[in-house]
Amino acid sequence: MQRFGSYSIRTHQVGKEILNHNWKEVIRLILIQHADYLPHEKARKQRIVDLVFDEKADGHPHEMQDNIEEAMEILDRRDRLERTVLQSLRGSPNGYYNAFVSISKHTRYIYIHAYQSYIWNQAVSARLRKFGNQVLIGDLVINKEAAELLEAGDEVREDIEEAEEKKEEAKDGEENIKHKENQAF
Repeated sequence: MQRFGSYSIRTHQVGKEILNHNWKEVIRLILIQHADYLPHEKARKQRIVDLVFDEKADGHPHEMQDNIEEAMEILDRRDRLERTVLQSLRGSPNGYYNAFVSISKHTRYIYIHAYQSYIWNQAVSARLRKFGNQVLIGDLVINKEAAELLEAGDEVREDIEEAEEKKEEAKDGEENIKHKENQAF
C-alpha cells in the first residue's frame, strides 16, 4: 500500500492533509493516485475525481448519488481502496471524514507514518546539508564497540526465538503423534 516511487500523489501528502483534518482533500488525493508510468490511468482517475467532486452536483443529493454510481463503474478491480471510499460516499455524498474512516486502520496509519518519515527525512537532510557528518552537542553517539554489542545481542535474541519456535514445533509434532496413536487404539 505504501506507494513509493512513481506515483502521482505521494503517501506523505495524504498524511499531511489528514493531520490538517482536510477530509475532502484527503479523499481527493486517495481517489486521484495513479502510477505515473500509466498515462491512461491518469485520465481514468481524473474522471472519477471529476464525478465525485462535481461542483454542479454539490448540494443536489440525487445528482451526487448518480455521479458516485458512475464513478464506481469506472473503478478497476485493483481499486480496492477507492472502492471502499466510494461505497462510503454512496451512503453520504459529503461524508468525507466517514469515507476516510471506512478505510482500514492499518492503511490510515500508513499515511500518518509516511508523513512522519517524510518530516524526519527532511530534518536529517537539512542537518546534513548544514553540518555534514560533524558530531554536535546533543547528538546521540554510539561507539563502534557498543554498536557491535547491540548487534550481537540482537543475534542472540534471534537465535533464542528460533530455538523456542523449533521447540514448540517439536512439541506440537509429538502431540500429533500421540493423538494419532491414541486414535489407533
